Amino acid sequence: MTSVGLKVLIRNTAQSKRRAVEWIKMNELQYRTKRITIDAETLKLLKTMESRRRVVNAHVNRLHKVLLEGKNFDAPMVVNELDVGRFRLIDGNHRLEAIKKWIEDDDEKKRKLEVSFAIYDKLDAEGEREVFTKWNSGRRQSSNDFVQLYASEIPILQKMLKSFPEPVRIYSLQEGQRGIHFSSIMKAYLMAKAPYPQFKPYRSAAKRFVDDCIALGDDDYDKLKDFVKFFEATFGIMEKDNSYQTTTSLNCFMTIYMDNEADFGIDELSRLFKRHVLGKSQVIILGQAGGQVATENLYNELRGTFSKGRNKNALRFRQISQQMQTSEIPANTDDLPSA
Repeated sequence: MTSVGLKVLIRNTAQSKRRAVEWIKMNELQYRTKRITIDAETLKLLKTMESRRRVVNAHVNRLHKVLLEGKNFDAPMVVNELDVGRFRLIDGNHRLEAIKKWIEDDDEKKRKLEVSFAIYDKLDAEGEREVFTKWNSGRRQSSNDFVQLYASEIPILQKMLKSFPEPVRIYSLQEGQRGIHFSSIMKAYLMAKAPYPQFKPYRSAAKRFVDDCIALGDDDYDKLKDFVKFFEATFGIMEKDNSYQTTTSLNCFMTIYMDNEADFGIDELSRLFKRHVLGKSQVIILGQAGGQVATENLYNELRGTFSKGRNKNALRFRQISQQMQTSEIPANTDDLPSA
């Protein structure tokens, strides 16, 4: 056998072993299928996961319409059998809510529907999460969904849910709702924790984001709590309608705050932000845009705002990139070259 042929054989053998390991991992958790009739009584035996992701009413209504048209669902409901005849739903929450609504529409509550179940036996919490991820591997899951799924495993989230200056919410705030979106403030914080002096928005896969949050401790909780106090003393209550509480704005405010709080303190930083940032229309406009470029543009604007009228900026600012030194960054976005 030639050396080339030997290399091919070794590579193919390694690939085969890797595929075999992956196949074993995917099939370690076995399930059986069964057709089960769901009616008003069966619904009482079907529980939902505490960590299930948010149910979207519009999707439930679409599925409800399908049932009203006399049709059924092809995909199975994925469940964990806790005891004989007692199940906890892992995947199929929208279908379940649509079926509940369909049965409740019947005054006599006698409607019933035969549904395919994929049944796992007596899984623990980690097993349920693995199964959920497996069945949803072909669909995009947001950071919010993963946070909801692993909520009980994230110590800092549990602490924030119990006690924090404002309510912490796993899913985005709705209109008029007071509180803080967990993913937004945590990504801003993780960005600010990155080594100085590079300025780079935090970007990571949803599961990695959860892992990064799990690694945070009490000291991080205290810093976040102080930031909220600073934010509200400067920009007002944290709520959906607060113009300064956008993802882009939080990224920039958090980074400037974290880089300067030790030298200036919360009260002095709040005073400086009120004087140089609060009420500036350009800051509000730039903060409404999303993405890395928008975040960099707002950060540049803030640098210029704080340095206006001074030979040297009193606050510390980071470099936008390794190629662009601090002194080369335009003070205002008006100075940026046109595209």
